[in-house]
Amino acid sequence: MEKVQSYKGVTHAQKRKSKRSVRKVRSADPSAGRGTAAPRSKESSTSADQPSSSSTGPKSDQRGKSACSGGKITERKFKTNPRVGEESQTSNTKSASSCSRGKSKRRGSLMESEDKISSTRSQPSPYFSDPRTQKAFEDAAKNLVSEEWYHGLMPRDDIEELIKNSGDFIVRKTEVARVPRYVVSVVAAKPEKIHHILIQLKNGRWVLRDVVKNTISELVMEYVKKKMPIHMDGTILISGVTRPDYYILHEHIEVKKRIGGGAFGDVFLGTWKKANETVQVAVKRLKGHITKKERVVFLKEAKLMKGLDHRNIVRLYGIAPQQEPMMIVLEFAENGSLKSHLKGHPETQVDMLIKYVTDAARGMFYLASRKGIFSTKTDVWSFGVLIWEVFSHCQTDPFPGETNAQAKEKILSGKQPMKAPDSAPILIGNIMQMCFSQVPEDRADFDTVFRELAPDEAPPLPVSSVFIGL
Repeated sequence: MEKVQSYKGVTHAQKRKSKRSVRKVRSADPSAGRGTAAPRSKESSTSADQPSSSSTGPKSDQRGKSACSGGKITERKFKTNPRVGEESQTSNTKSASSCSRGKSKRRGSLMESEDKISSTRSQPSPYFSDPRTQKAFEDAAKNLVSEEWYHGLMPRDDIEELIKNSGDFIVRKTEVARVPRYVVSVVAAKPEKIHHILIQLKNGRWVLRDVVKNTISELVMEYVKKKMPIHMDGTILISGVTRPDYYILHEHIEVKKRIGGGAFGDVFLGTWKKANETVQVAVKRLKGHITKKERVVFLKEAKLMKGLDHRNIVRLYGIAPQQEPMMIVLEFAENGSLKSHLKGHPETQVDMLIKYVTDAARGMFYLASRKGIFSTKTDVWSFGVLIWEVFSHCQTDPFPGETNAQAKEKILSGKQPMKAPDSAPILIGNIMQMCFSQVPEDRADFDTVFRELAPDEAPPLPVSSVFIGL
């Protein structure tokens, strides 16, 4: 197929389950809008072990989001960036630059188990009452970065996937009652059990059971070298599990100008010092002090993207979880947003517009092949909206001149909610009609859509059903 200049863009193949903007209703999937909306957003409050389910039936509230609200332009690629639920296990594609537990006491309270900390949380407060305590934690964060077994702010569920054998351990940072704490997570002497033990700070020194040291590193290594039990069941620290190679240190990332943002994070242009080279990247950085649940949601985005490898999907380079603010480092599409380009170039010819939507369809076909991860029928509806926006050169939002209520009525009318722009060829109008069936089962899938757009091109290679997670 002829190589052309195309765009890493935003297909926005699925909308969050909130009603925060007119656009989200205007690009709605009617099969998803007839029931009661369940809270869900790009960064939803869903915990890591309770992902929200995707649904394309009439009781769900997944509506396609405006496709031209952002995206990055690059050469010979139209990339889609799947955002995780933050969002659930459905696909919500965007570009790298998105536009648009009581205490368990032992030996005088020298040991606490994070397993037994009450789930009750106080009002958010990222600060310590004692400045000396705050400084001690800040110093610890700086010193621990050099330890390969320190995994920073990674959620407990993710850590438990890394430590497998008796004595395997890591040190990580967590929160108890909104106050930062350091934790040793270790596989117990008995298989199938992991202890999460809080490290105490007492009189400016770090404490685990009877051992007191000036630094957490000294404390941990004392237990490793002397093989002393760290838990009453005899568990000892044997082998520190190193950080995966996709963990990136904050000191290797330089953040420059802001180029986009979302509910929980801003996106910046930046550079990443990788071995002997410096790579220009997009850096998605969490803003402010967030809850543990919000952090889990943020990292689920990276967990999904880590398993994706396709020329039309923004690449994930790595994550920086060692300290706040946490960051996700993404491929940077350097030439601007699809929306800006189309608005600024209304003369763009039809054949080029077809190439843009074909690139998007190719990426979505790849995502749809990862069965069980994405809500394909909802994404197909949203793809129809994307087509309309592209062939309208992103000059207006969908349903121009209509109120939110009017747009909703049209979407739920049973008729095709929007027609292809007059300049669009018959092929494009037919594909839009295939995307807008009110009954999800009657909608086309991305296999069909892609083959209609590129009949002479082989579809993307089949994807293994095994998900490569973090």
